[in-house]
Amino acid sequence: MMQGFARLLINLLKKKELLSRDDLELPWRPLCEMLERILYSKTEHLGLNWFPNSYRPGMSSPKTFVLNVLHRCSVESVLKTLVKSCRPYFPEDATAEMLDEWRPLMCPFDVTMQKAITYFELFLPTTLPPELHHKGFK
Repeated sequence: MMQGFARLLINLLKKKELLSRDDLELPWRPLCEMLERILYSKTEHLGLNWFPNSYRPGMSSPKTFVLNVLHRCSVESVLKTLVKSCRPYFPEDATAEMLDEWRPLMCPFDVTMQKAITYFELFLPTTLPPELHHKGFK
């Protein structure tokens, strides 16, 4: 069900010509917390977190079985796509908040650096309008 709602929101947010930054502002922290719980779960290795792959109707014939396996959308990939779709609608000061929170993770001698790079890649709004470039990362 979560994947269905995420896909619906992704499809709605794709229509950038109908929805501007002034019309909608989305908080980034709830998305980050949800991604943290799913991607970096401390209980996943115990089998306590299990997210099924989504079922795609119309892909049930033997011919398309291979395609069905190749085109499965996991919760992880849907959430990553959702975060990337939400980026243009994050608040103006979100970039500074994100950098303040994730900059301490940027230690090249620790495994947390990969986590920081993933967060930077997914969350940092890279398409700010020209009037907000001074609020971007400097």
